[in-house]
Amino acid sequence: HDALPICAFGFDMYSEAVRRQGMDLAIDTGKPTITGKIKLIQETKQDVQPGFLMYVPVYAQGQVLNTVEDKRKHFQGMVYSAFRAKDLFTNITPPQLVANRLCHF
Repeated sequence: HDALPICAFGFDMYSEAVRRQGMDLAIDTGKPTITGKIKLIQETKQDVQPGFLMYVPVYAQGQVLNTVEDKRKHFQGMVYSAFRAKDLFTNITPPQLVANRLCHF
């Protein structure tokens, strides 16, 4: 996909359970988190494939983040990236594994 379809703009990621769980886990742990399998909002009607999101929480600079409460209090926002699973894994898997059917996506 070269351009993000307009349908993804304004989507409330927190309104969907799998996305919300990924966001909450990222916020509470302070670590990058990958969601479970989802259908990406920007998927079109052709070549639809499963996807997942990676979330990285951003906190107020210079704050102590020892507890979940600290992390929630100083949470500023989220950086995320969407991945189309078949595209990603096909492109990072050595071609001979795919050609020999040792990997299938």
